[in-house]
Amino acid sequence: GNTKSNITAYPNPLQNNSINPQFNNKKPGVYAVRLMNSTGQLVYSNELMVTSNNTTEAVTVQQLLAKGMYQLEVRGPENSTMQQQVVVQ
Repeated sequence: GNTKSNITAYPNPLQNNSINPQFNNKKPGVYAVRLMNSTGQLVYSNELMVTSNNTTEAVTVQQLLAKGMYQLEVRGPENSTMQQQVVVQ
């Protein structure tokens, strides 16, 4: 049992304002998803209910995102946090 536990997000760059957080060996529960622009402003916030240890969830940002770099943050029920730079083209 040395199985890696992580969260990754794809595609990067984002396509159609959608991103897919992929949960690998993560505890099921409620995960908070936040997307901040390059100045730190919150442009998206929502919660995902993750029901299995290995799953991919679809997240679609309703507002049009300006081109540039963004910081995706996913915080889990055990207070683990994943942060990843994502690009909007």
